[in-house]
Amino acid sequence: IDKLFIVTDMTMRGLAAASHISRLVNELGTRVHDVYLVLNRTDKNHIPEIIKQKIEELGLDLIGALPNDGVITEFDLVGRPILEVSEETPIYKAVAKIAVKAGINQSTQ
Repeated sequence: IDKLFIVTDMTMRGLAAASHISRLVNELGTRVHDVYLVLNRTDKNHIPEIIKQKIEELGLDLIGALPNDGVITEFDLVGRPILEVSEETPIYKAVAKIAVKAGINQSTQ
């Protein structure tokens, strides 16, 4: 596995679960080149200081945050695939930014 993205919300339980997953990957000897943390459903990508401190304390590598975007909820309600989300939406832009940070070539997507 080249890259593992652990996606969680901004709760202490969510961060604890993410930390557990990261430790489990190491304990099982799974060959993962990069493990990243992605925060989901953030408020305009604002991450409270207490969350930042907890992420650092747990030794997780935060690569980015996904905003709480109503478009995703709307797509889910009508069963529309999220691959149809416009490039202009905040969620699309956030995912694209994370992909660049992770070194994923978007032209192959």
